[in-house]
Amino acid sequence: LTFALAAANNLVQCKAPDIYRGRFSAMYLAVMLGLVPVGQLILGFASEHFTAVVAVRACAVIAMVLMVLFAFLFSISKAEETVGPD
Repeated sequence: LTFALAAANNLVQCKAPDIYRGRFSAMYLAVMLGLVPVGQLILGFASEHFTAVVAVRACAVIAMVLMVLFAFLFSISKAEETVGPD
């Protein structure tokens, strides 16, 4: 987890334009640190209504689906930048 967070932070800083690097880093940190309590709240709520194992598995599946969706949308936007508008 530590390696993944450091690599993601590095990627954000390397891909951001120089003029926006601080803003992108601040947004990244706000999202990464600010959404952890929300995720814990959702996981706690789900584990109260189901078992903890089911709740963790469901949240993991949702996270994987969102990761694939965002990667797909990012690849589409990159492809449009390469090809350009028609």
